[in-house]
Amino acid sequence: MVRTQVQLTGQQIGELRKLSLSTGRSVADLVRQGVDSLLQAKSTSRPALQVERALRIAGKFSSGSTDVSTHHDRYFAESISPMNVFVDTSAIYAVFDRGSIRGPA
Repeated sequence: MVRTQVQLTGQQIGELRKLSLSTGRSVADLVRQGVDSLLQAKSTSRPALQVERALRIAGKFSSGSTDVSTHHDRYFAESISPMNVFVDTSAIYAVFDRGSIRGPA
């Protein structure tokens, strides 16, 4: 390990000492854990890592529907919209009730 010096506020060191007493872990160990948590959170927010994680799970789940690749826009819009708005490649239609579809004028 590398020795380093860090300046903390009175409140920070007070809270760390309380946590140290209640957990039986040293203040230094708690600081190392905090640094590890920060570094891990920072590394998981990198775009390249997010793409890699997404590619690893691609194709591992099934919706049971066979036309998702064809109608993905409609399924997505239906899942997020209280008005059941769906997107068609030529226009946007709002479905106000199941029997009535209004399109562009």
